[in-house]
Amino acid sequence: MKWCVGTYFEDQDKFRTTGITRSVYLVTREKAGIWDYKIETPVDLAKQTGTLSFTTPYEGEVSYTLFDPQGNQLLAGTGKKEFSLIIEDCAYWTAETPTLYTLIIEAKGEYIREKIGFREFTIQDRVLYLNGQPIKLYGVNHHDSHPDLGPSLLKSDYYEEMLKMKALHMNGIRTAHYPKSPEFYELADEMGFYVISEADVESHGVVNLVGASADYNLMARDEQFGPIIMDRIIRSVIPFQNRPSIFMWSMQNESGYGVNYEQAQKKVRELDPTRLIHNERAAQPDLFRENDFSNLDVISRMYSSFEDVVRYCESSAIKKPFMQCEYAHAMGNGPGDLADYFQLMEKYPSFIGGFVWEWADHAMYLEDENGQRVLGYGGDFGETLHDSNFCVDGLIFPDRSLTSSAIEYRNIHSPIQLKGVKNDRITLRNIQSFLTGTAFSAELSIHVNGEKRSDLPIDLTQLAPLSEVEISFEYPQVTTADYVTVDLILFDNQGEIVARQQKMIQEAKEETTIAICDLSIPSLRVRQEQSYYKVEGTDFSYTFNARTGSFEQLNVDDEALLVAPSFIHIWRAPIDNDRHITSQWRQAGYEAGQWNVIAMDIIEEATSVTFRGSYRLGMPSIQHILVMDLTVTIDNFGEIQYDFDVKKGNNLPDMPRFGVVFPLKKAFNKAKYLGYGPYDSYIDKHYASHFGQHEQEISAMFENYLKPQENGNHWKTVKADIIGPVMYQITSPKPFNFSFIPYSATELTNAAHSYDLPEISGHYLTIDYKQNGIGSYSCGPYLKEKYRFNDEQFKWTFAIKVSR
Repeated sequence: MKWCVGTYFEDQDKFRTTGITRSVYLVTREKAGIWDYKIETPVDLAKQTGTLSFTTPYEGEVSYTLFDPQGNQLLAGTGKKEFSLIIEDCAYWTAETPTLYTLIIEAKGEYIREKIGFREFTIQDRVLYLNGQPIKLYGVNHHDSHPDLGPSLLKSDYYEEMLKMKALHMNGIRTAHYPKSPEFYELADEMGFYVISEADVESHGVVNLVGASADYNLMARDEQFGPIIMDRIIRSVIPFQNRPSIFMWSMQNESGYGVNYEQAQKKVRELDPTRLIHNERAAQPDLFRENDFSNLDVISRMYSSFEDVVRYCESSAIKKPFMQCEYAHAMGNGPGDLADYFQLMEKYPSFIGGFVWEWADHAMYLEDENGQRVLGYGGDFGETLHDSNFCVDGLIFPDRSLTSSAIEYRNIHSPIQLKGVKNDRITLRNIQSFLTGTAFSAELSIHVNGEKRSDLPIDLTQLAPLSEVEISFEYPQVTTADYVTVDLILFDNQGEIVARQQKMIQEAKEETTIAICDLSIPSLRVRQEQSYYKVEGTDFSYTFNARTGSFEQLNVDDEALLVAPSFIHIWRAPIDNDRHITSQWRQAGYEAGQWNVIAMDIIEEATSVTFRGSYRLGMPSIQHILVMDLTVTIDNFGEIQYDFDVKKGNNLPDMPRFGVVFPLKKAFNKAKYLGYGPYDSYIDKHYASHFGQHEQEISAMFENYLKPQENGNHWKTVKADIIGPVMYQITSPKPFNFSFIPYSATELTNAAHSYDLPEISGHYLTIDYKQNGIGSYSCGPYLKEKYRFNDEQFKWTFAIKVSR
């Protein structure tokens, strides 16, 4: 039904569709046959046995046959009501080793097949164990969503998505926020995933009531809703109680906490004492009553700050393990804090893991006014109530191609970790709980300035689960001007790269950028026209705007290279994780502020011309945004050097960025750089990339998000060459940020969809001192202090050299 009582319990953030969205079939069966049964699989680690315990309310005789994972018959017999089978030398089920036995049961001529995984989950001292081994949950939240099929996923869709999850080193899935089809669980059994199976209960719409009526716990507390909640939860448990992949039942999502859930939790514990029980909303119960958490096995939170994670894990008063059922909101260009959360999981045994929000962008195809097939999100289908692009929040695009964030996740969660480098020893760690490193081969090498200097022999076959190995190496001969890295590339048995990690073991010390002048070349000529100064050399002429501190045009060999004036900027096209700070940025004038010159001096020397000015960035009715002393020097080779001394105004929010933009002709179409690539990289999101020498076409340096936003940055760049009619060589005493993409920040800001972007008019080279971090603030904590661009004052120098 489209509108009914159930509507209030199905308030999930997704495209809401009506009708039958999964396969339905009718079967004629023996009325007095088997209609219900339960299988439990306790293990005895000391004896290496597993017990298959079968119970059923069916009164008649049941025949059974058990086959081993290779299809050989192990046991056969008959029983009534219940029987137990003990398997010697039992091969246990885990997500890493999803070994399944096959049970065939027969009654009244009906045959039923069940796949059996022998496994036992326990908690001891706040640590999650599987078959006696501690495990971590590297998981993801998965909605049934498809750009063509909506919520109607096929088994083949589930299979392809699970293959991708495996390739990204995910071992857990939360069925957000409803049970899946039976095929999903069968695949999870076979492919190996730890599944949190969630009931179809979400009633967060109550928070939209007005005033004091907005009460998260309203329906959880009101006992008239108790039977509905109980029914929905029990119906989410019984059909799937025999699936080995399910290790935890989740009672609901964002539906408050109260007596209705306490009663349901008690009932689930009675029905299934072998699995864990989860209810994240126990985080915010009513404080005027005595709450019952006795049937909950974990402290579960969404989007906890790093400080809160540490507080939970270090608290001696908390006796249950800590888990994030949602974290690292993967909306647009994000998340930026995956590595920080992973490090906390590694540090604290009681932090048993988390589930990234979420797997795939929600978007569906529609036809635009020109009859073109395009992707739409909330509001694009004529609806008035919607969440805009808030559900375009996955690690993969709607077409199932990987984002750079997915590669980020893959590299951070590599099964073999490049743990550390100290003196002449490299430490590798196997974070798998059950497998050695046999499934992988590796290349371990030393690089200097991005070039390989030496390979280190490495054999992973003896690297036991949850163990470390140290490898000695000889430090290369380098100078203080060199960058030295240790690189680990992990390959599967087919030779495909499955992860890449890197440690920087030496950064170059600062070197001063000095313009190289040649007295044999004729001196420069300077002509002034109002606030414009034209500086002419042998084969170049640059037009400098003293009012803005930027170049109006750069001509080399009589060719104009800019399609629009360059400019100094602090604005970035808001990423989705900027959504809660963008209004502050706009209020502070970061988008619309204008530069004004306060004073300007021109120094003409034999081999250079220097513009030295004082500027203010501001807008009417607010304090100054920035006060800047700028020195721009042009030498007789045409090299340009910028020197900034910038002071930020009082009481202003963190800045998006600071840098200079050059709108270049489209003939500039390639970049070579020493820095973090090939994917975009930021101060808190750079693990998809690695420090090295990279060469890319501009088309490969832009990530085409459905909702356009900042992307393409390359963090910690040492030098960059932009190649076109001439080559621009960019250097700085300190590593800098740069991007080279086909759209301006303004064009990205103004476009609601990727297909709303204008025709490409130029290629935008942006050279930045710094950018604010990425984070996951769209639905999580704000950036860590160390990732914020909150400098109150800074100095910065960079130079651009023209090479023909």
